[in-house]
Amino acid sequence: MSAPMKLFYWPIKARNIATLAVAQAAKIPLVVESNFDIAALKADGTLPFGQVPYLVDGDLKIAQSGAILRHVARKGKRDGSENEADFARSEMFIEESVDIINLVAKTFYAADKAAAFDQGFAAGGDFHKHLGFLEKLPLFEDPSSAPAGAFALTGSIDLLVQLEPTVLDTYPKVKSFYNTFIKSSAFDGIRDLPMYYTRK
Repeated sequence: MSAPMKLFYWPIKARNIATLAVAQAAKIPLVVESNFDIAALKADGTLPFGQVPYLVDGDLKIAQSGAILRHVARKGKRDGSENEADFARSEMFIEESVDIINLVAKTFYAADKAAAFDQGFAAGGDFHKHLGFLEKLPLFEDPSSAPAGAFALTGSIDLLVQLEPTVLDTYPKVKSFYNTFIKSSAFDGIRDLPMYYTRK
């Protein structure tokens, strides 16, 4: 039996959520290595781009969160490739989840992050623009068979919910989707991870 995949990252909610959830949904053994010296890994050239997450799967070493997610999804047959439409929609949601996370990160690193988050969550703010687009789209419904994009999207939406608990109140379709997936076993052990991005 092959050794579990090892993901180098900290025990927080950030750019690791999608990979962890897809691995659990696909029942792929994966361990998180959080006891590492990132300066040393940078210095010895272990990290191709000098950053984590970083995945070790046997002799295969992968950097970049999107590449890691897609590797795990393909290995676990959760990339949606059995159906062209599902694959396309999953890929679209992966990219949308990245846009949301990047927006959260940009807001977090603003000079006045509290004001920036208030603006983003205000009516018509940037976070609501993304949710408004999603509300108009067909979303996946079944965590037991959904492809990676559904879990990536759930993870990014969860960041928004943790930052503003009422953010989904005017998006019933997105709220139903989120509630269904975040309560699934794929997010066991992930739901309670601490947030890296905070409003204050």
